[in-house]
Amino acid sequence: MEVPGWWRSNSRVGLWNEDSGTMTTPYGGQALWIWHDRYATTTNITDTMVEGTTYTVSFNVAAENALGGIQYRAELLAGTNVLAYSDGGPVTSSDFSATTGSVSFVSTTNSPGLGEALGIRLRYVSGDWHYVIGFDNVRLVADEPAEWGRTLFYGK
Repeated sequence: MEVPGWWRSNSRVGLWNEDSGTMTTPYGGQALWIWHDRYATTTNITDTMVEGTTYTVSFNVAAENALGGIQYRAELLAGTNVLAYSDGGPVTSSDFSATTGSVSFVSTTNSPGLGEALGIRLRYVSGDWHYVIGFDNVRLVADEPAEWGRTLFYGK
């Protein structure tokens, strides 16, 4: 199943329906699931990185049946540049409200990727390949000087 707004590394990434009973999310009826050593990258963020801005990616994460000891990584991108990442796990809950994560980056004059499109990549790094990891409530917020924070991305 296609995941709107995301590029999948292969068919082992998709949308998980809450009614499956193996993960619980208060953020809607579906979440992004990723199977062993796969990843998904956003495709619909049109904003580009500008100097002097703090970018923060936040998300909730869960594991199928709370099993698998799954390690994950969330990456903030500007073009092909990985600006910052957050490693996490093992994920020990099947309830998305139990585990949150975030990664932030402050852009400067010398930051790689200035002017390039922003992106988010979510990865299943390691764990028992019998289980999948899920991401939900994924957000990218830009806090610019003299402005309120703007949400640049919100979705699965």
